[in-house]
Amino acid sequence: MSKWKCFDDLLFRQGDPDPYTLEECTRTLSSEITGIDLYPLSLSRLTEGGGALAGKEGDQRRLVVVTGKRDSVPELDKAPVSEFHRETLRFSFFDASSDAVLKLGKSLPWLRPRTNPGAPSIGLGDRLGLATPAHVRAVEKSGFFPVFAQQTENENVSSGRDWSAVLADAVFGVFREGYRDGYGADADHLTKPQQVREAAQAGYVRFSLDLTGLAPETRGLDRRELSRRFVNVEKEVEGAAQWRRRYLGKEFTVGLAKSKVNVMFDEKAFFVTAIRMGPVVKRAQELIRAVMEARRGKVFEVELCLDEAVEPTSLHEHIFLALELAEQDLPVHALAPRFIGEVQKGVDYMGNSSKFARDIARHAGVARLAGNHQISLHSAGDKFSILQRVGDATDGNFHVKLSGTSFVEGLRTVARTNRELFDDVVQAALSGFSRLKEPYRIEIDPSYLPTPARLTPEETEEVWFDSRYGRQLLYLSHSSILQGPRELRSRLVRHLHEVEDLHFELVGAHIRRHVDLLRG
Repeated sequence: MSKWKCFDDLLFRQGDPDPYTLEECTRTLSSEITGIDLYPLSLSRLTEGGGALAGKEGDQRRLVVVTGKRDSVPELDKAPVSEFHRETLRFSFFDASSDAVLKLGKSLPWLRPRTNPGAPSIGLGDRLGLATPAHVRAVEKSGFFPVFAQQTENENVSSGRDWSAVLADAVFGVFREGYRDGYGADADHLTKPQQVREAAQAGYVRFSLDLTGLAPETRGLDRRELSRRFVNVEKEVEGAAQWRRRYLGKEFTVGLAKSKVNVMFDEKAFFVTAIRMGPVVKRAQELIRAVMEARRGKVFEVELCLDEAVEPTSLHEHIFLALELAEQDLPVHALAPRFIGEVQKGVDYMGNSSKFARDIARHAGVARLAGNHQISLHSAGDKFSILQRVGDATDGNFHVKLSGTSFVEGLRTVARTNRELFDDVVQAALSGFSRLKEPYRIEIDPSYLPTPARLTPEETEEVWFDSRYGRQLLYLSHSSILQGPRELRSRLVRHLHEVEDLHFELVGAHIRRHVDLLRG
């Protein structure tokens, strides 16, 4: 019997191939080629016939397409990198460019991002585009819906990618791991309709709309000034002429697990809330309509981001914003308040965890009152003291964003395996410290951060990854590092390809720690 029969079974039999067939096919093909690592879990039958699997040649990703000798080869790229024939089969090796990977998604529907079916969800963005296999292994069978592609436009710039490249990196990881349970793609912290259109064109299905910094200050204003300012809001914001009737003097009951909170819009609370939320509502209207237009009837998710505001989001503001958009039939699937305490990037929560639990439970009660949207916690990476409380307080109706913490664990991998490269990483981070500005809330003191040359390997991890100042500086310095001198980004990518087993082990273990706490 021909050793290539397994590929005939893959291409021409009905039903999905069994794991034994997949491994046999991969083993047979591996025996015929050198220099390419193949990933058996990726081997899949294409909808138009033939099959495909993922591989890696050095630090270059490859897509392998298997067809009959006389069958046409899917046009994933301009031309195959190489090709050979065996018996009745043709094997075409393509560079896994962003275009090629995304085209593969047209032949394998499970590779396309989708919206959340209703599960608690986790955003797992990756600055370098390498960590998705580790993310898959950390969340599969957890009960959480993963969002593997998540990035902001600023992060796109610092990582040298665009929306399509970020999505393609995630898709390749999903394909490599054979993960078929569905995942999301989140264009994060969008501020302009043009950004919405570009992300939608690339295939994103979740749109996180940044509404931070729009609410004006109202402290110290007397009744006359508040009234005057509200009249201006009525002129500028669509629907504002109806706000007095809908909110002034009205009381809303927010149900909690064992109690309730009554939120009264008396005259002062109404004016303050309406004035502060007026510009927020106006921007939300504009951006949500941009999403609806860009998606052209296709499903999507909208998240509203208030998390980087200076002051915590009040229950009045949450109720007002959510109900007003619902009144206009503008969908909101998640809302990220600015919670009490300090939710700083890259480090654990700073504040009273019991008070945080009460705050998030109240916002979850507002969400149930106003459409049952998810409560979203941004910068949730490394917030180990509060993660278990998130699930309990929201009855599982939550979304957390962990993007950024995988990048730091990637740098931990470098610190363990290439001290010279990590020295350059630290120098880039320290050199860029003075450029770290708002909206980041940081309290880093660089004097507490000796360079790795003065430290043992154990001390290096303690100072730079397990202490507050070191970890936060590396977390926030992705732009300085990835755009740093001496080709830092390409060197990091090449090296992490070389030590990917350790890289995936460290990232996966770190993400699983978050998952375990969120599951309670």
